[in-house]
Amino acid sequence: MADETAPQIPLHSAYAGGTPPETVRHWEARIRSAESIEAAQLQVGYLQLVQLRMIKLILVWALVVVPIIVAAVFLINHSLSGS
Repeated sequence: MADETAPQIPLHSAYAGGTPPETVRHWEARIRSAESIEAAQLQVGYLQLVQLRMIKLILVWALVVVPIIVAAVFLINHSLSGS
């Protein structure tokens, strides 16, 4: 947990509805529990890199792997039909 002597990290979540979404509350809790501002920045940066890696993985599957599989199935089906 955060040390009482650690500097407070200013967070400003202003939402018209009053209560911020669960994701925002989750991130704010992670940032507030960090030992320092630098630690919070490193933690957020690391989590953003993990998210980017997941996006890259999804894009590779969607744009490379799935089309290759579809093309292979199409070619196999086409060759088996005798055309």
